[in-house]
Amino acid sequence: NKYRALRNGFLCVGIALGIIVSIIVCNSTSLDEGWQFLVVASSILLFMGAAYLAFYMMVKDKQDIDSGIE
Repeated sequence: NKYRALRNGFLCVGIALGIIVSIIVCNSTSLDEGWQFLVVASSILLFMGAAYLAFYMMVKDKQDIDSGIE
């Protein structure tokens, strides 16, 4: 897959954003330790999903162009 590096870059940015947002949410609220874990996990998964969707939206058009060339 020639878009592997782009996908991994999107994924790393998504994970980083999820961690940053979860730290901000956990520090601004007074949650128990169990709830903090759920906030961190769900935030990371949410931003990973958004990163995959952004990657798909970006690559979708390029793959159509690439298949037309071949």
